[in-house]
Amino acid sequence: MTLPIVIVGLLLMLFWVITLSDAFESKFKDSDMKVVWILVIIFTKPFGAIFYWIIAPKQKVNNLPPIK
Repeated sequence: MTLPIVIVGLLLMLFWVITLSDAFESKFKDSDMKVVWILVIIFTKPFGAIFYWIIAPKQKVNNLPPIK
């Protein structure tokens, strides 16, 4: 009975770490947003990570070349 709880906890922790590392590596249009997102992710754990993946992509700098 505790094995599913442990697996879900490990998956949530992995999701949180991946989100935090993405926030550290990303470039944002406003440089202060990186700090804000890192703090949101750290202090709100899974909810902040979910909000990050929904909201932050619109705030990031797009490094892709234009399509011709």
